[in-house]
Formats: sequence, structure tokens, C-alpha cells
Amino acid sequence: MTSLFCFTTPAPLLISLAIEQSHKTGGDCIYVDFDDQTHAVLKQSQLSPTPIRATDHSNWRQRDTAFKEIAMPGILDFPIPSTELPVWQVISLDRLNFFYRGNAQKEYELITALRWDVACIPLDIHHPLPWKLARNHRVVGVQAGPLRTREMRDMLTTHIHFTSLIVETAQDMAFVNKYGYQSRIYQEQTA
Repeated sequence: MTSLFCFTTPAPLLISLAIEQSHKTGGDCIYVDFDDQTHAVLKQSQLSPTPIRATDHSNWRQRDTAFKEIAMPGILDFPIPSTELPVWQVISLDRLNFFYRGNAQKEYELITALRWDVACIPLDIHHPLPWKLARNHRVVGVQAGPLRTREMRDMLTTHIHFTSLIVETAQDMAFVNKYGYQSRIYQEQTA
């Protein structure tokens, strides 16, 4: 069984899990990263990641046009009397725009082109890849920072189902279990 480790951020818990898994399986693991800083941290940890760099070469007009096609399809057939919108609409558009990465969605296509059975990926609220992978594939989410936050609660309640979650503490486990996720506390294996 091949495990894929996607590093959208250099999460220490995920690095420990990747090292442990590579020792257990004899190296039947694939490691990928998405930026040079994360790549350097992984190399220092004795992991050999494959860099995936899907850069967006579009200008703002192209990016906004592509975002409109995804987030606001159809023809605008009603007048907009003003640009004053309710707070929830502004926040929703802002969040969609934040997660929209234009041509960088190629990262997802490159990841799904690899042959793997289960992916381990950080619960990174600053990157859309963990959430998109979990929606469509067998993915284990690994704690990458504070879990008991409003933002993480919002992400976990969107009904994106990770196969399971690996967390740091009993309080974190209780938090994610309350939203219907199977979780376990990571305890590094000592040999």
C-alpha cells in the first residue's frame, strides 16, 4: 500500500508521521511539497520530497474572469442598485476568492495522477488542496496547527469527510469527534 504525503506546509506532526511510515513500510511512500521553504524543511528532516510547482501566470483580469465563471456562473440579468452587500455575501465571496488559486488547481491534477492508496495531508486552512482531496479521495488529515478555532470549526462542518484525523491532544480529539470525524492522538513510535 502506497502512502502519499502532501506537504502544503511544513507541519511537524506530519513530518514525524512520514518518517515513521517510511521506516514501517521500507520506503513505500511518496512525498510532495508545493513551495521552496517547505521543501528545505523536509530535506533537513531527511525526507526526499518531489516539488510540485503549479504557478499562475495570469493577470488580474484573467484571474477575476476565471473566478467569476466558477463562483458566479450565468448571466447577470438583474440590476445592481449599489455595491452594498450583506456581510455574509461579502465574507462568502472573500473566502471563495481566497481559496481560488487559478491555474494552481493543476496541483490537484498532478497529485491525482500519481498512484497512491491513501494520502496524509495537513489540515491547512490556508490551502485548498487538503479539502479538495478529502472530498474526492481517501485522505487522512493531520493536525498542522491549532484545531480548536472558529475557522477550523467552519472547515470541519462543511461535511468534507477525511478518512480519519490525527491530532496532538485529547482536547483536540474531543473537538474533532464532536463533528463526526474518527480521530486518534499521534504518539511517536519509539524503537
